[in-house]
Amino acid sequence: MFKRIKVITLLITVLLALGAMQLISAGVFIGALNNDKQNFNVSQLSSQNVAEFTDAWISLNQARVTLNRGMLRLQGTMASEINGGQLKELVNTANRLLAESKEHYDKYYALPETPGLD
Repeated sequence: MFKRIKVITLLITVLLALGAMQLISAGVFIGALNNDKQNFNVSQLSSQNVAEFTDAWISLNQARVTLNRGMLRLQGTMASEINGGQLKELVNTANRLLAESKEHYDKYYALPETPGLD
């Protein structure tokens, strides 16, 4: 009779030990899950920052190219007379690109800084 009690007690002890290990592993899993969620949010924020800054940079470069084309057309008197209407269009395009660049930079500036990057 005592042999049965010892076996049952041993089985219950093993069962309790395995249950405790299961609870510990669940706690570690939930901690890791929360940490991954925070890291994902930081990654998303960093991606938004890079995207907006890149868009602003691209718009500034396009405006620079458009203004350079306009300046090249202004250099010659004959070209100025021939391309007079197109020059105004180029200036309008450059102004639009500068406004677009400012919009992207304002969005970038409004986003919070990426944590961990000083």
